[in-house]
Amino acid sequence: MTDKARLDEINEIIKRSGKGKPDPGDLATIKKFFAEMPDFWKHAGDMSEQALTRLYENIAPNNLMVIASIKEGVKVLRKDLGYDTAPRLEQLLIDEICYSWVSHSLIKNRYAGIVHDSVTLTMAEFWERRMTQSQKRYLRSLDTLARVRKLLAPIQINIADKQVNQVISKT
Repeated sequence: MTDKARLDEINEIIKRSGKGKPDPGDLATIKKFFAEMPDFWKHAGDMSEQALTRLYENIAPNNLMVIASIKEGVKVLRKDLGYDTAPRLEQLLIDEICYSWVSHSLIKNRYAGIVHDSVTLTMAEFWERRMTQSQKRYLRSLDTLARVRKLLAPIQINIADKQVNQVISKT
């Protein structure tokens, strides 16, 4: 069966299962499909990526240029943090950093607009707390990645003039 035929079959199952109780045979087919294509879950089930997409849309609904620019910024950030060569644990942390970065940037942007205008003290305090919390979340995610990388770094031990390098696998 070709990949296109396989995807068509899965799409049909999705349409059928969305209308009521799924057929046990359909569930078995879906499980088999995921066994054959283990990375396919990312297209519909990667909740982290879906949350990031919703955040993009929240920032600039109907503005494809802004959304594309932010996506490119996230792509560059992931590359700069070594996402492609990082072990899965670090990739999860990099995903969190990217989400926190976009979220914090959105809140900073809104905060800048709010404080520029004349606002009540209550409103100013709300935005100040919100910005502080998002900043803490962002910095904590960066700190966690740095700590994990430090823990996974190779260890060098010198014993009686003999150097021993202990390399810990990053996978």
